[in-house]
Amino acid sequence: MGKKKKQEKQKKGKNKGKEEKLLKAEKTLKSEKAQKPEKPPKKEKRTQEDKKKRMSFEAEKSKTAEILSERKAKTAEVSSERKAKTAEVSSERKAKTAEVFSERKAETAEIFSKNKTEAAKASGERKIKTAEISGTGKTKLTDLSEAEMAEALRALGDESRMQILTLLLEGEKCAGDLLQSLPIVQSTLSHHMRVLVEHDLVHCRKQGKWSYYRTNSEKLAAISAYVMKWGGSNE
Repeated sequence: MGKKKKQEKQKKGKNKGKEEKLLKAEKTLKSEKAQKPEKPPKKEKRTQEDKKKRMSFEAEKSKTAEILSERKAKTAEVSSERKAKTAEVSSERKAKTAEVFSERKAETAEIFSKNKTEAAKASGERKIKTAEISGTGKTKLTDLSEAEMAEALRALGDESRMQILTLLLEGEKCAGDLLQSLPIVQSTLSHHMRVLVEHDLVHCRKQGKWSYYRTNSEKLAAISAYVMKWGGSNE
């Protein structure tokens, strides 16, 4: 009986020690909690504020998109109207321009045809017949209009070209022979010879690298006869 009582006392002492330890632990926890103030739940507030901000931002965004779409639609409508007006004006201008151009073209063609017929008539009336008298006494007739005669006389109206024709009356000569007898350079001679050949006052033939020139005696005789006609008109 004595042993059992001792054991029971020991158990009770151990249990008291455990309870005291638990009580001390609870007190320390309570004191720590009392020292640290509880923080309010910020996450929930932040999420609500974020939601409000997002909602307002999306609303503004939708409004802005709507305004932009309306402006785009108005701009497209205005540009289409302007394009249509521009196309209409340009088509009207084109039509007017084409009409004016056709009228002017018809008038120009009419004037040109009138001038051409008048020129042909005058040319046929004013054509002169000149004779080239050969050594046997035969006559050769050539028809030259006054315009052609004026062009030929204009080509002859240069001192160097008259000297060239005088030299060619001696016979056919090459460019080198002409340069030796004239106080001009090669480029100047080429220019004068081109003018004489274009007006059919001189014939040109090529032999290798050289060009040989001779007078067109028929054309020069016609010009001479025409000029002689002026001198003998008072007789």
